[in-house]
Amino acid sequence: MGEAVDNLVDNALRFAPSGTSITISARAVGQDLTVEVSDSGPGFPEQFLPHAFERFARPDSSRARRDGGAGLGLAIVSAIAHAHGGRAEARNRPGGGALVALVLPGAVDRSPSGHTGTATCATTSRSRAEER
Repeated sequence: MGEAVDNLVDNALRFAPSGTSITISARAVGQDLTVEVSDSGPGFPEQFLPHAFERFARPDSSRARRDGGAGLGLAIVSAIAHAHGGRAEARNRPGGGALVALVLPGAVDRSPSGHTGTATCATTSRSRAEER
């Protein structure tokens, strides 16, 4: 699971424009856990969304190659999600920006001895100077 979340965060940091806010959140609904990484950038090109989780898929192949992306990050997220009976989703947020979610059914233990399901949110902004 850690690798899946790492890939979601890495993709957001790699492809969101400088000065963009990136938000990482987790929420429990019943026994399902959803981890979301979103940004306030321009979002995904609409034609890319149906292919977002395919191996070697990149929204802008020229920029991704320059930034070192091979187009495997979201494919790995999807494979990990499916291996745990879950799924990965990508969409554009209504107010702008991209959102990628990892949904894991049955991942939350709500028994008296289990966790009650907490959510942690963190927001960060990055600049081009931080990338170097």
